[in-house]
Amino acid sequence: MPFRIPECGQDGWVLELSTAGDEQMGQAVLPDTDFPLPGRSIVLLRRP
Repeated sequence: MPFRIPECGQDGWVLELSTAGDEQMGQAVLPDTDFPLPGRSIVLLRRP
């Protein structure tokens, strides 16, 4: 399921945790983009 990353300032988000296992921790995630989110997974994002 695609998840739309919300806009919140100019710096975007940083991926802290993903139970899907495909993403790199610490990866920058740009705001206002779709982020793939497999069923029954959890993603934790933080502001830089």
